[in-house]
Amino acid sequence: YHRLLQHQKSTRTGRKILGHTQDEILKDFRALITDHEVNQKALSHFKSSLRGIIQPSFELHVIHKDGSFRWLDISQVPTMGNSGEVIGVEGIAHDITERKRTEEEIQKNMDALERFQNVTVDRELQMIKLKKEINKFFLEKNESEKYTIVS
Repeated sequence: YHRLLQHQKSTRTGRKILGHTQDEILKDFRALITDHEVNQKALSHFKSSLRGIIQPSFELHVIHKDGSFRWLDISQVPTMGNSGEVIGVEGIAHDITERKRTEEEIQKNMDALERFQNVTVDRELQMIKLKKEINKFFLEKNESEKYTIVS
């Protein structure tokens, strides 16, 4: 990872997105990566890039110097030497933390709406069942139904 970061021009990314200097990042890059499951795939992409294999963009979950968590969208491409060997990896990291927070908030709202719908539909089905029972009771007493039930 040390080689990779040297070639990704981590100075701007490190200071702007992570709050760390390039030296801090190069010294202990792995300490900045969280144990989030997405990072296993990200590390695989890093290794493949170092072997010269072009990778699709991928997400990385990291720790900012202030202790907060950040999401990065990483795009990178290996740089090849004249004889075809990998001499570096160039990449761009975009901070997508706000997008991920928004996506998480939308998902929470969708889950809440789904729970609300399930509760209200269940309540309505229970009300229909109760109205049918009341109608049956009135019919057994030779009286007219109290509720009109629309199917």
